[in-house]
Amino acid sequence: MMFATSFAIRLDKSAKLAEEKHPIVLQVTFDRKVRRKRLGLSATVHQWDFDNHEFKKGVHGRREKNQKLEDAENKAKKIYHEHFENRSFNFKKFSELFSEKPVGQIGVIEFCLKVSQKFLKNGQARSSNDYRNIASAISKVSPNDLTFTEFTEEWLQEFEDYFTSRGTRCYNYMVHLRALFNKAVKKKVADFRKNPFKNPYTNPYGYEFARLKKLKLGKVNPNRIKDLSKSQLIQLVKYSPTSAKEDEYLSVWWFSFYLFGVNLTDIALLERPHIKDNRWFYERSKTGSGLKGGKPIIPEAMEIIKKYDTGEKYIFPILNNGYDKDELTKVNRIRDYSGYIRKTGVRVSNRIGFDGYFTYYSARYSSATLALNEGADRNTVSHLLDHENFSTIDNYAGRADNENILKAMEILRLKDN
Repeated sequence: MMFATSFAIRLDKSAKLAEEKHPIVLQVTFDRKVRRKRLGLSATVHQWDFDNHEFKKGVHGRREKNQKLEDAENKAKKIYHEHFENRSFNFKKFSELFSEKPVGQIGVIEFCLKVSQKFLKNGQARSSNDYRNIASAISKVSPNDLTFTEFTEEWLQEFEDYFTSRGTRCYNYMVHLRALFNKAVKKKVADFRKNPFKNPYTNPYGYEFARLKKLKLGKVNPNRIKDLSKSQLIQLVKYSPTSAKEDEYLSVWWFSFYLFGVNLTDIALLERPHIKDNRWFYERSKTGSGLKGGKPIIPEAMEIIKKYDTGEKYIFPILNNGYDKDELTKVNRIRDYSGYIRKTGVRVSNRIGFDGYFTYYSARYSSATLALNEGADRNTVSHLLDHENFSTIDNYAGRADNENILKAMEILRLKDN
């Protein structure tokens, strides 16, 4: 016996979103079963007209939102009549047809991957990886992809809820999603008037994500040590590695520490011509900043260079002797190497007896914290951390700061006064 299939727009109060909102769904009833498909819109119980199943008067954008709900219901009925009126209803197949983007429209994931490919073609492997990761993140929230018409404030809130509930702050994701929308506008595949992000021109009350930058999440690993204390650093420097590889990974960590937390990418790309008179002349890959007079290399760091010099193009054995085929291969190799250091940090921390474990980035935080606690000048530390905002100071401070720089570097040697 076949039962009638029906479609209705409902506010799903069983599912909770942020700010006391609930998702609006297309409720599908068939064979005495009920399934719900989210429509990318949400409302509080005070914004919803439960008698007419639509947004109440006074809700911002009410007319457009109610039209979208009506269009969704009509689309569902049309799909049913075209594909299921004379055959058994299949919700999975219906869901695929309902989510299918109109002919001629590009999906957000599809567009994101095109952006990724363009960056890769231009030799910008890091940016390519960023957008490829964004495409992967979008697919977790919308596996069937979505159009830029569906790229709404409500969808962004759903994206935020998905990742924050899993312990991910997702601030950087949002930065790239906003950039992605702007790129889509330039390519004329998205309407600038439908920009879902808060902006003074088209959407002053839109989605805003600056608050995510300082969001504290309960699922962040409390065992990760952000910065090691001086006593912990002394314990670590006295630790005897149990294998050649462990020694190598720890040495690269210490090299970063001795150079005030130099990025692993910059270490991987270090070449002999970059070193002059025991100073490293480079521009930080992340910001393009760097000391004009070069960063001093203390004896401990120089010993690490001598120990691990490959004799090839790049000094450290992080890249494949400098002959990796493309930028993406380099980025992936550096990422993997960072993972090896992290695993080493976990094992070594357990052996020493630390209450938690250190990662590669702990080198940067530890060097800065130690220097500041030992009395180093804040501006000098900012210089040595290659902070972009302080790069202009170097234009006129220059050699006048050299004494302070050397004093700050000396602190990292962990010698008793």
